[in-house]
Amino acid sequence: MINFLLIIGVLILGIPCGIFLEKTCKDEIKVWRKRILGLSITSLIFSIGILFTNFKFKVPICLTLIFMIIVFQTMILRSKRI
Repeated sequence: MINFLLIIGVLILGIPCGIFLEKTCKDEIKVWRKRILGLSITSLIFSIGILFTNFKFKVPICLTLIFMIIVFQTMILRSKRI
């Protein structure tokens, strides 16, 4: 139970990280918006692909890729609003 709550807490921390990065890197996000979206889609594809393999560390890698997706999407959505 504690492990599950810790995982959810770490994934939720992706939102403030994305907001912080969006505030500090506004110019770079404008130029790299399509590349960031591509990285987000690539991370999603890799996380789904790793789930179907018999790999020892697939859960931490998938969680890291999901964290990256949350950060990237937060950055993109916040930069479009402003």
